[in-house]
Amino acid sequence: MRINDIGTGYLFESGSPVSSFTASLYMIYVCSFFLHLAERIPGISIIRPDLIIVIAIAVMLFAQNEKLKGRLNNSIAKILYILIAYIILTLPFVEWPGSVIKANASDFIKSIVFFFFTILTIDTNIRLKRFILLIISCQLFRVLEPLYLHLVYGYWGSMTYLGDGEFANRLSGAPFDIINPNELAFVIVTVFTLIHYLWWGGRWKSKLLYLCVCIPLFTALFLTLSRSGFVALLAVIWNIYLKSSKKIILIGVVSITALLILGMMNDVQRDRYFSITGAQNTRSYGTFQGRFNAMEKDFQVALKRPIFGFGLGTSMEAKGNLDSGYQISHILYIEVLIELGIIGLTIFTVFLCRIYKVTRKCEGLLIKILAKPSTNSVREMYLYERNLLSSLTTCFWMFLVFSIAQYGLSRYHWYLLAGLTILLQEKLRCVAENQA
Repeated sequence: MRINDIGTGYLFESGSPVSSFTASLYMIYVCSFFLHLAERIPGISIIRPDLIIVIAIAVMLFAQNEKLKGRLNNSIAKILYILIAYIILTLPFVEWPGSVIKANASDFIKSIVFFFFTILTIDTNIRLKRFILLIISCQLFRVLEPLYLHLVYGYWGSMTYLGDGEFANRLSGAPFDIINPNELAFVIVTVFTLIHYLWWGGRWKSKLLYLCVCIPLFTALFLTLSRSGFVALLAVIWNIYLKSSKKIILIGVVSITALLILGMMNDVQRDRYFSITGAQNTRSYGTFQGRFNAMEKDFQVALKRPIFGFGLGTSMEAKGNLDSGYQISHILYIEVLIELGIIGLTIFTVFLCRIYKVTRKCEGLLIKILAKPSTNSVREMYLYERNLLSSLTTCFWMFLVFSIAQYGLSRYHWYLLAGLTILLQEKLRCVAENQA
């Protein structure tokens, strides 16, 4: 089946789109997952609705397997199969297999399905655009809700220790969205990356909406006092700079914006962010240095079981039992080492490398498509794909940077990014073949 690369065109070369109900059910799952609808509706959480939806989607996809021919025949899916098989086969050899099965497997399943369901259900152009818009909308809501509660009711949600018995408030997720300030900052930087390329690259209405949304986004970001979020933002800005054709203007805009934000910060906020430089005269230097001390302790925990690890999702349990602090390891790479061992870390590293390779293939395909003799109107058709690729590539580098200060093995973002890159690759590959 050949594709129609505009309008409601099919993204894959073979098979046919899954039913609209299946795709819609996945959209519902995404909304429920991000907005925590089960917690917002009294009495619903007890039946584990997210897992029920996952099972329902899996059953419907199995019933439509003829339509899914070849969709998972890609390098990323193959390495994820190996990762899943490794987690299952090494259960007898990890420290706490019971914790994996009873408490942690469900979180991993609800996250990794983002890869498989994205590829298997978001299979037309219109579904892809709606899906991206849904993700942006959900993430914006997760940012604007706690910001609204803060401005109207004085809500903060979290705090950090400054030393000498003093604490500073930090904005975290809303009461129904239990994410800490660093996780909220991650959501903010991610959605900023998406709207920068997809909205700023659009018409004037999109540009106006982008500017209006950036104001509350950056306000919320600096209220989180998240240093890792600030570093992630710098990584995004650097990638934007590299891709920009108007570098001098961009430098001016960023400089003026930074000065305005710096002038609006209070002393605590300035001290918090200046501590990133390693200045020992800042009050927040102790917590900054504490991250490096925690990194060393986490690595020592990982060395207790270096081959197969303690088990999926057990980094908090491992650290607690070894007197290294009862919290999840805040470095993705050490988190994976603790939970899955050196073999699991190697597999996960290959997974990350393959995401990067797919983005590079997408860049090559796009160059090939645009190199063909075409009118401006034809080139305009692929503006969305160009902007989407830029946003996904920037997200990849930002995720790598942010993972130095945040966990993520059983979190959704890497798997969602992988799924979207595969979709874009298949779309561009089919277009290039049709042009040949």
